[in-house]
Amino acid sequence: MSDDLSPLKSNGEENQEVYLTGDIVQQSFSIGPHILKAEKQPFQDEKHRHVISALLLSNKLYRSCKKLEHVNSNGKEYLPIILKEIKRFRKSLHQWLTAL
Repeated sequence: MSDDLSPLKSNGEENQEVYLTGDIVQQSFSIGPHILKAEKQPFQDEKHRHVISALLLSNKLYRSCKKLEHVNSNGKEYLPIILKEIKRFRKSLHQWLTAL
């Protein structure tokens, strides 16, 4: 966890943005199982369902990264690279979905 988001606010409340990085990690790890399930499914409808789930998770991941862009935090210089890779990944998922 980044030290710059962990201290309490002046009114004693915790900084809600501290959870963005955890959300990003969780969303990243959640995409993989959907891709594996889609590859293993014998029926096209089931494949579509899992690819769409992976696509929705990648959209959430993208939005979480965009939110982190607006937070005063260390490591923001990596966000443009991450966002670019997420866009490429989403494009690949769309292509895969249309090829099913």
